Amino acid sequence: MLVITVISWLKGIAPFKGFDSGPVAQQIIEPSKEKLQELSALSDLQSEFIDRFFKDSGIFTIEINTNPVFTSLVRDYFEIIYSGGIAEVINREI
Repeated sequence: MLVITVISWLKGIAPFKGFDSGPVAQQIIEPSKEKLQELSALSDLQSEFIDRFFKDSGIFTIEINTNPVFTSLVRDYFEIIYSGGIAEVINREI
């Protein structure tokens, strides 16, 4: 559940190229918003953005940033949501 929460938050404040986070998400007030948007803009691939997010954002502790299971799930689900929407992830989890 934490994985989907992180992805939803990240997609809302720093959507990757071509993803429309919608008008409500665009109003989110987040102190790290500008930095995360910069990391997104610097990345050519979604996986690169997620790697930068964990390496350079300073959002999470080293234990979370270096946990291969957690970071892999975030990377995988991020790409699924980008291409197929949240319903695709929900269908896989049910």
